[in-house]
Amino acid sequence: MGGINRLRAEVQDCPLNSANVYEPVCFTWTKNRKTGISVILPTRKTEDDRPIQQTCLVVVHNTETLYWGALPTSHSISGAPRRQISNLEAVVPAADLPIHDNQPARTARINGISVRNDILFTNDKGEDKRSIQKRSEKALQKLLPALQRVLLPAETVLYIARAQSPLTVLEQLTAGWWTRLLAASAIVITNKRLLFFPVKRDGSWRESVRSLQWGDLEEVKPNGLLVRNVTFKSKNGTKTTYTNFRRADAKKIAAIATALLPAASGEVTAAHGFVQLCPDCRNALTEGQYFCSGCGLTFKNEKTMVRRSIFLPGGGYFYTGHPLVAILPAIVEAVLVLELLAFVFAGLTAPQAVPNLLSTVLVLGVFWGLETAVTILHCRRYVRDYIPEKRDPARVRQEATVKVSG
Repeated sequence: MGGINRLRAEVQDCPLNSANVYEPVCFTWTKNRKTGISVILPTRKTEDDRPIQQTCLVVVHNTETLYWGALPTSHSISGAPRRQISNLEAVVPAADLPIHDNQPARTARINGISVRNDILFTNDKGEDKRSIQKRSEKALQKLLPALQRVLLPAETVLYIARAQSPLTVLEQLTAGWWTRLLAASAIVITNKRLLFFPVKRDGSWRESVRSLQWGDLEEVKPNGLLVRNVTFKSKNGTKTTYTNFRRADAKKIAAIATALLPAASGEVTAAHGFVQLCPDCRNALTEGQYFCSGCGLTFKNEKTMVRRSIFLPGGGYFYTGHPLVAILPAIVEAVLVLELLAFVFAGLTAPQAVPNLLSTVLVLGVFWGLETAVTILHCRRYVRDYIPEKRDPARVRQEATVKVSG
């Protein structure tokens, strides 16, 4: 408790150049082996007799200050402590926040990426495992282009896990093996947030990313017996379940969340949940608008996908960048269309057979419609991952010139 007494003394001794100063109010609390105090700094009055308060959240672990962050208010007090953080973005879990009691924080750099070896290479009990280290190093290498673009300054990678993106009940009922394969995701956990990257079969990035700040996350709940799933409950009330985790990964994520969720309680953003990010400039994208207002990057859109799915066999899968998956649906749709045309032609050449052909054409039409609807259903999900269109070479050269000159 020496750390708390020291912090309380620092707050009380803080000089304030104002009148009507009152003593600080300190609320001591303990949670998950961490002790902290919520401090309401002295209240004073302005010229128009309006009260001003500033609330700070201080977290202490083993008498060591992990962070001291000011929760934003409409006003601030002059003469606040020099160690005070003045903006909400800085009130995030520290990169060296202890996760396992048996492991000291070990931060290193791998290919320019800051990582926590004591978390990335250990199991949920904090035990070093060579197999986990090899798998994590491979995953980190595959995601290097994504992390180099997306990570923020002072952001450290804590853990990487593979899973499957959420599928609706209808998508699961109509899913073939390829749909589950194409729903593969890599989840990168950092000290600031969770990053969800759709990936290919080999683990390489599909140039799409969703972000969830720790402060916007209310609960992380592993569930399932045979197959481990993890449900992420956001502050806006939505629950998003990623499936097919390794059992060890699900336990590890739960262990990390136990430590980080209390530490990030003051880091709530306006989104209160998941945010889709531009893969080029990290700007938050608007749902249903397939372009980035920050850098101008355009994404594949639903209208074009629907048109191609209707008029081209397998066109939706080709449009979303899945040519191998498109082959089987393309063959099935092409056969159905050819049979439809053949029966229609037969009806035109033999009018007496039209009554018998109508039922056959109707059945084939229904099958073609169902096949096309399933293609649209699945491809709509891929489009909503915000897949970038082919970049303009002139724009790429211009951006490269700007980076070099900068």
